[in-house]
Amino acid sequence: SMADSPAAPDADTVPLGGHDGRGAPVRAPSDEPPSARHEHVVVLQGARLTLGNAQHIGAREEQQDAFGFSDVADPDVLGHAGLLALVADGMGGGHDGGQAARAASSAFIAAYEAKPADQPVPDALLDALDAANRAVVAVRGALEEGEVGTTLMAAVFLPGRLYWLSVGDSRAYLLRDGALTRLTHDHSVETDLFRQVVRGGLDREAALADPERAYLTSYLGLDTVPAAYRTLRSFPLKDGDRLLLCSDGIYGALDEASLRTHLAGGAVADPEALVERIVGLARPGQDNLTAVTVDYHGTASPAGRAAADPQTVAITPGRTP
Repeated sequence: SMADSPAAPDADTVPLGGHDGRGAPVRAPSDEPPSARHEHVVVLQGARLTLGNAQHIGAREEQQDAFGFSDVADPDVLGHAGLLALVADGMGGGHDGGQAARAASSAFIAAYEAKPADQPVPDALLDALDAANRAVVAVRGALEEGEVGTTLMAAVFLPGRLYWLSVGDSRAYLLRDGALTRLTHDHSVETDLFRQVVRGGLDREAALADPERAYLTSYLGLDTVPAAYRTLRSFPLKDGDRLLLCSDGIYGALDEASLRTHLAGGAVADPEALVERIVGLARPGQDNLTAVTVDYHGTASPAGRAAADPQTVAITPGRTP
């Protein structure tokens, strides 16, 4: 168990150049020093994005998280599609959850990169979700028994603008001017229970005691994805904004005040130190940990642009609303 370890293992990090452009990162070489920083700077029509990532297996036997980026070396993709970053947290026995997360990541990135130049980003994200869900359904179909699925948290960065789409309980956080804001809603029984608490239909103790509160109400791998949370219009970015995409192994280990303190602590986001800090807590049963960070500098959103207008939609394979 993690509690038996004399020292916290180092977080696995992946250089941006070490993936195949389809969201299949390659593990960092094992002989790198523990302090190795994996950052990559992408220049996007006057804006500058500094990307970081870190991952650790936690106390689990399998790594079932995946993450990826769209091709940072293709100027055509960057020009009309911007930069896509995503995190997926797989569920299933043995290797199945990790296989589902990797399949979703690869399919989503490939579909998004192939979007027509004139297709609006929100529509392209829905198409990519459809492709990713079909990929996970195919993984499920190949299993002899058992269920499989994955969450998915995707964000697209363009000059002055951000779009996102999420399914499940992987999250996006924004650090702006020292304040931390969660941008996404979890698709979970717990979220539904606390909506009842807010409306006065359930007391807090009963919600906390519900044995099914950790269950997801939407994820990839079902014939129909019950719900996806997405931006219909762009969210305006400001110079100095810092984004964190993460699996629940991150936010389940630190409260949001601690998360804010850590994210606000450096000139550049340091996901490796964040993951190593959590591993160092030696929490029993610590889930897989994945953190992707993007520091945004440069062009602000054009004056008068509408703010984000998130919407929840149901997705049926092969058909988008």
